[in-house]
Amino acid sequence: MSTNDLVPEDVIELPGSKGRASKIDRYKWQIKDDQAGVLKHISKHKLLIDPEYQRDCQQGKVLKMAREWSWIACGVITVGQRGTEFYAIDGQHRILAARKRNDIDLLPCIVFPTKDERAEASAFLTTNLFRTGVAPLSKFKALLCAEDPAALIVQELITEAGRVPGIGSDKRTVTCLAALLKLAQSKPATLKRVWPLIVELCREHSLPNQIVHAMVYVEEHLPNGESLLNSRVRDQILRLGYDRIWDSIDSIVHAYRVSGTPSAYAQAVVNVINTKLRNKLRLEAQ
Repeated sequence: MSTNDLVPEDVIELPGSKGRASKIDRYKWQIKDDQAGVLKHISKHKLLIDPEYQRDCQQGKVLKMAREWSWIACGVITVGQRGTEFYAIDGQHRILAARKRNDIDLLPCIVFPTKDERAEASAFLTTNLFRTGVAPLSKFKALLCAEDPAALIVQELITEAGRVPGIGSDKRTVTCLAALLKLAQSKPATLKRVWPLIVELCREHSLPNQIVHAMVYVEEHLPNGESLLNSRVRDQILRLGYDRIWDSIDSIVHAYRVSGTPSAYAQAVVNVINTKLRNKLRLEAQ
Protein backbone atom coordinates (compact mmCIF):
# COMPACT_ATOMS: atom_id res chain seq x y z
CA MET A 1 0.00 0.00 0.00
CA SER A 2 1.39 3.39 -0.94
CA THR A 3 1.19 6.41 1.30
CA ASN A 4 -1.44 7.83 -1.09
CA ASP A 5 -3.76 4.96 -0.18
CA LEU A 6 -3.66 5.70 3.56
CA VAL A 7 -6.83 7.17 5.07
CA PRO A 8 -6.16 10.28 7.19
CA GLU A 9 -6.82 9.81 10.91
CA ASP A 10 -9.68 12.33 10.88
CA VAL A 11 -11.49 10.56 8.02
CA ILE A 12 -13.57 7.35 8.27
CA GLU A 13 -15.05 4.98 5.71
CA LEU A 14 -18.87 4.95 5.83
CA PRO A 15 -20.29 1.37 5.93
CA GLY A 16 -22.06 0.42 2.70
CA SER A 17 -20.75 3.50 0.96
CA LYS A 18 -17.82 4.32 -1.23
CA GLY A 19 -17.64 7.78 0.26
CA ARG A 20 -15.64 9.05 3.16
CA ALA A 21 -16.70 11.34 5.95
CA SER A 22 -14.85 13.43 8.49
CA LYS A 23 -14.99 12.12 12.05
CA ILE A 24 -15.87 15.66 13.05
CA ASP A 25 -19.07 15.50 10.99
CA ARG A 26 -19.82 11.85 11.69
CA TYR A 27 -19.49 12.01 15.47
CA LYS A 28 -20.23 15.72 15.94
CA TRP A 29 -16.91 16.49 17.59
CA GLN A 30 -16.81 19.96 19.10
CA ILE A 31 -14.37 22.76 19.82
CA LYS A 32 -15.18 24.36 23.15
CA ASP A 33 -13.19 27.56 22.65
CA ASP A 34 -13.64 30.38 20.17
CA GLN A 35 -10.07 30.41 18.92
CA ALA A 36 -6.60 29.02 19.43
CA GLY A 37 -4.24 30.74 21.85
CA VAL A 38 -1.47 33.13 20.88
CA LEU A 39 2.08 32.68 22.14
CA LYS A 40 3.43 35.74 23.95
CA HIS A 41 6.17 36.61 26.42
CA ILE A 42 4.62 38.52 29.34
CA SER A 43 6.23 40.07 32.40
CA LYS A 44 5.72 38.04 35.56
CA HIS A 45 4.48 41.21 37.24
CA LYS A 46 1.65 41.62 34.72
CA LEU A 47 0.33 38.10 35.22
CA LEU A 48 -2.54 38.23 37.72
CA ILE A 49 -3.85 35.36 39.87
CA ASP A 50 -7.57 35.25 40.64
CA PRO A 51 -8.18 33.60 44.05
CA GLU A 52 -11.84 32.99 43.19
CA TYR A 53 -10.99 29.87 41.18
CA GLN A 54 -7.29 29.21 41.73
CA ARG A 55 -6.24 26.53 44.18
CA ASP A 56 -4.44 27.53 47.39
CA CYS A 57 -0.77 28.25 46.85
CA GLN A 58 1.78 25.75 48.22
CA GLN A 59 4.72 27.84 49.39
CA GLY A 60 7.04 24.83 49.58
CA LYS A 61 6.34 24.05 45.93
CA VAL A 62 6.99 27.68 44.97
CA LEU A 63 10.34 27.76 46.80
CA LYS A 64 11.48 24.50 45.24
CA MET A 65 10.66 25.80 41.74
CA ALA A 66 12.46 29.08 42.49
CA ARG A 67 15.60 27.32 43.76
CA GLU A 68 15.73 24.84 40.88
CA TRP A 69 14.23 26.86 38.02
CA SER A 70 13.89 24.96 34.74
CA TRP A 71 12.65 26.57 31.54
CA ILE A 72 11.73 23.14 30.17
CA ALA A 73 9.70 22.33 33.27
CA CYS A 74 8.11 25.77 33.12
CA GLY A 75 6.82 25.22 29.60
CA VAL A 76 4.12 27.79 28.89
CA ILE A 77 1.67 29.50 31.23
CA THR A 78 -1.99 29.28 30.21
CA VAL A 79 -3.41 32.79 30.38
CA GLY A 80 -6.82 34.38 29.94
CA GLN A 81 -6.88 37.93 28.63
CA ARG A 82 -9.70 40.09 30.00
CA GLY A 83 -9.48 43.38 28.19
CA THR A 84 -5.96 44.62 28.89
CA GLU A 85 -5.37 42.35 31.90
CA PHE A 86 -3.78 38.90 31.90
CA TYR A 87 -4.98 36.23 34.37
CA ALA A 88 -3.16 32.96 34.95
CA ILE A 89 -5.51 30.04 34.27
CA ASP A 90 -2.81 27.44 34.84
CA GLY A 91 0.66 28.19 36.20
CA GLN A 92 0.30 30.26 39.36
CA HIS A 93 3.12 28.38 41.17
CA ARG A 94 5.49 28.99 38.26
CA ILE A 95 4.62 32.69 38.23
CA LEU A 96 5.14 33.04 41.98
CA ALA A 97 8.44 31.16 41.72
CA ALA A 98 9.62 33.46 38.94
CA ARG A 99 8.76 36.49 41.08
CA LYS A 100 11.26 35.27 43.67
CA ARG A 101 14.09 35.48 41.12
CA ASN A 102 15.51 38.78 39.87
CA ASP A 103 17.04 37.10 36.82
CA ILE A 104 13.64 36.22 35.33
CA ASP A 105 11.09 38.69 34.01
CA LEU A 106 9.32 37.52 30.84
CA LEU A 107 7.49 34.20 30.93
CA PRO A 108 6.32 32.24 27.89
CA CYS A 109 2.51 32.25 27.80
CA ILE A 110 -0.25 31.00 25.57
CA VAL A 111 -2.98 33.61 25.71
CA PHE A 112 -6.71 33.07 25.15
CA PRO A 113 -9.37 35.80 25.10
CA THR A 114 -11.75 35.37 28.06
CA LYS A 115 -14.86 37.34 28.93
CA ASP A 116 -14.77 37.01 32.70
CA GLU A 117 -13.65 34.93 35.67
CA ARG A 118 -16.44 32.43 35.02
CA ALA A 119 -14.93 31.56 31.64
CA GLU A 120 -11.47 31.31 33.20
CA ALA A 121 -12.73 29.07 36.00
CA SER A 122 -14.26 26.75 33.41
CA ALA A 123 -10.95 26.73 31.52
CA PHE A 124 -9.09 25.98 34.78
CA LEU A 125 -11.27 22.90 35.28
CA THR A 126 -10.77 21.77 31.69
CA THR A 127 -7.01 22.24 31.97
CA ASN A 128 -6.87 20.12 35.12
CA LEU A 129 -9.45 17.52 34.07
CA PHE A 130 -6.96 14.73 33.36
CA ARG A 131 -4.50 15.64 36.08
CA THR A 132 -4.30 14.24 39.58
CA GLY A 133 -3.84 16.18 42.78
CA VAL A 134 -6.55 18.81 42.40
CA ALA A 135 -7.97 18.98 45.92
CA PRO A 136 -11.76 18.86 46.36
CA LEU A 137 -11.75 22.36 47.86
CA SER A 138 -9.87 23.80 44.87
CA LYS A 139 -12.18 22.01 42.46
CA PHE A 140 -15.23 23.24 44.35
CA LYS A 141 -14.03 26.85 44.30
CA ALA A 142 -13.49 26.70 40.56
CA LEU A 143 -16.86 25.04 39.92
CA LEU A 144 -18.58 27.63 42.07
CA CYS A 145 -16.89 30.46 40.20
CA ALA A 146 -17.96 28.85 36.93
CA GLU A 147 -21.55 28.75 38.29
CA ASP A 148 -21.77 24.99 37.97
CA PRO A 149 -25.33 23.94 39.00
CA ALA A 150 -24.15 21.20 41.37
CA ALA A 151 -21.64 23.52 43.04
CA LEU A 152 -24.35 26.15 43.55
CA ILE A 153 -26.55 23.54 45.26
CA VAL A 154 -23.66 22.52 47.51
CA GLN A 155 -22.91 26.12 48.45
CA GLU A 156 -26.56 26.63 49.35
CA LEU A 157 -26.51 23.55 51.59
CA ILE A 158 -23.26 24.62 53.29
CA THR A 159 -24.68 28.08 53.97
CA GLU A 160 -27.88 26.52 55.31
CA ALA A 161 -25.78 24.46 57.73
CA GLY A 162 -24.00 27.58 58.98
CA ARG A 163 -20.64 26.21 57.90
CA VAL A 164 -17.95 27.06 55.35
CA PRO A 165 -16.13 24.87 52.82
CA GLY A 166 -12.68 24.06 54.11
CA ILE A 167 -9.99 21.52 54.87
CA GLY A 168 -10.19 21.39 58.66
CA SER A 169 -12.12 18.50 60.19
CA ASP A 170 -14.26 20.33 62.71
CA LYS A 171 -17.85 21.43 63.26
CA ARG A 172 -17.34 24.75 61.48
CA THR A 173 -16.20 23.44 58.12
CA VAL A 174 -17.46 21.12 55.40
CA THR A 175 -14.80 18.83 53.96
CA CYS A 176 -17.06 16.25 52.28
CA LEU A 177 -17.09 18.32 49.09
CA ALA A 178 -16.39 15.39 46.76
CA ALA A 179 -19.45 13.50 48.04
CA LEU A 180 -21.66 16.58 48.00
CA LEU A 181 -20.71 17.53 44.44
CA LYS A 182 -21.35 14.01 43.20
CA LEU A 183 -24.72 13.73 44.94
CA ALA A 184 -25.81 17.24 44.03
CA GLN A 185 -25.36 16.22 40.42
CA SER A 186 -26.92 12.75 40.57
CA LYS A 187 -29.42 12.87 43.48
CA PRO A 188 -30.07 16.56 44.24
CA ALA A 189 -33.64 16.16 45.56
CA THR A 190 -32.71 13.35 47.96
CA LEU A 191 -29.59 15.16 49.15
CA LYS A 192 -31.61 18.29 49.93
CA ARG A 193 -34.24 16.22 51.74
CA VAL A 194 -31.88 14.43 54.13
CA TRP A 195 -29.33 17.24 54.51
CA PRO A 196 -30.90 18.79 57.65
CA LEU A 197 -30.81 15.38 59.37
CA ILE A 198 -27.16 14.87 58.38
CA VAL A 199 -26.26 18.31 59.73
CA GLU A 200 -28.09 17.68 63.02
CA LEU A 201 -26.46 14.27 63.45
CA CYS A 202 -23.00 15.76 62.85
CA ARG A 203 -23.57 19.08 64.60
CA GLU A 204 -20.50 18.67 66.86
CA HIS A 205 -18.36 16.92 64.26
CA SER A 206 -17.09 17.12 60.73
CA LEU A 207 -19.27 15.84 57.89
CA PRO A 208 -17.64 12.64 56.57
CA ASN A 209 -18.14 11.59 52.95
CA GLN A 210 -19.20 8.15 54.20
CA ILE A 211 -22.11 9.39 56.32
CA VAL A 212 -23.36 11.68 53.56
CA HIS A 213 -23.25 8.87 50.98
CA ALA A 214 -24.87 6.43 53.43
CA MET A 215 -27.81 8.66 54.30
CA VAL A 216 -28.61 9.49 50.69
CA TYR A 217 -28.28 5.84 49.64
CA VAL A 218 -30.58 4.63 52.44
CA GLU A 219 -33.20 7.25 51.62
CA GLU A 220 -33.07 6.28 47.94
CA HIS A 221 -33.46 2.56 48.63
CA LEU A 222 -36.16 2.44 51.31
CA PRO A 223 -39.59 1.02 50.33
CA ASN A 224 -42.33 3.43 49.34
CA GLY A 225 -43.72 5.27 52.33
CA GLU A 226 -40.59 4.75 54.43
CA SER A 227 -38.05 7.51 55.00
CA LEU A 228 -35.22 8.50 57.28
CA LEU A 229 -37.31 11.55 58.10
CA ASN A 230 -40.20 9.51 59.54
CA SER A 231 -40.24 10.33 63.24
CA ARG A 232 -39.49 6.80 64.50
CA VAL A 233 -36.43 6.49 62.26
CA ARG A 234 -35.20 10.05 62.62
CA ASP A 235 -35.48 9.93 66.42
CA GLN A 236 -33.62 6.63 66.50
CA ILE A 237 -30.76 8.04 64.42
CA LEU A 238 -30.38 11.05 66.70
CA ARG A 239 -30.57 8.87 69.83
CA LEU A 240 -27.79 6.69 68.49
CA GLY A 241 -25.72 9.75 67.71
CA TYR A 242 -22.73 10.40 65.53
CA ASP A 243 -20.31 8.02 67.28
CA ARG A 244 -22.54 4.94 66.99
CA ILE A 245 -23.32 5.63 63.33
CA TRP A 246 -19.68 6.24 62.48
CA ASP A 247 -18.47 3.18 64.43
CA SER A 248 -20.96 0.98 62.57
CA ILE A 249 -19.72 2.20 59.20
CA ASP A 250 -16.10 1.73 60.23
CA SER A 251 -16.66 -1.75 61.66
CA ILE A 252 -18.58 -3.21 58.74
CA VAL A 253 -15.98 -2.03 56.25
CA HIS A 254 -13.11 -3.54 58.23
CA ALA A 255 -14.78 -6.66 59.62
CA TYR A 256 -16.10 -7.93 56.31
CA ARG A 257 -13.42 -6.33 54.15
CA VAL A 258 -16.05 -4.84 51.89
CA SER A 259 -15.14 -2.05 49.56
CA GLY A 260 -15.86 1.46 50.69
CA THR A 261 -19.00 1.99 48.66
CA PRO A 262 -22.21 3.91 49.38
CA SER A 263 -24.13 0.62 49.56
CA ALA A 264 -21.75 -0.75 52.22
CA TYR A 265 -21.97 2.46 54.24
CA ALA A 266 -25.76 2.38 53.93
CA GLN A 267 -26.03 -1.21 55.14
CA ALA A 268 -23.91 -0.33 58.16
CA VAL A 269 -26.26 2.55 59.00
CA VAL A 270 -29.36 0.37 58.60
CA ASN A 271 -27.82 -2.33 60.81
CA VAL A 272 -27.28 0.02 63.72
CA ILE A 273 -30.64 1.77 63.30
CA ASN A 274 -32.42 -1.61 63.40
CA THR A 275 -30.96 -2.50 66.82
CA LYS A 276 -33.76 -0.52 68.51
CA LEU A 277 -36.56 -0.64 65.96
CA ARG A 278 -39.47 -3.08 66.20
CA ASN A 279 -40.29 -2.77 62.50
CA LYS A 280 -36.90 -3.15 60.88
CA LEU A 281 -35.72 -1.12 57.92
CA ARG A 282 -34.71 -2.95 54.78
CA LEU A 283 -33.00 -1.70 51.68
CA GLU A 284 -34.53 -2.46 48.30
CA ALA A 285 -32.34 -3.22 45.33
CA GLN A 286 -32.65 -0.82 42.42
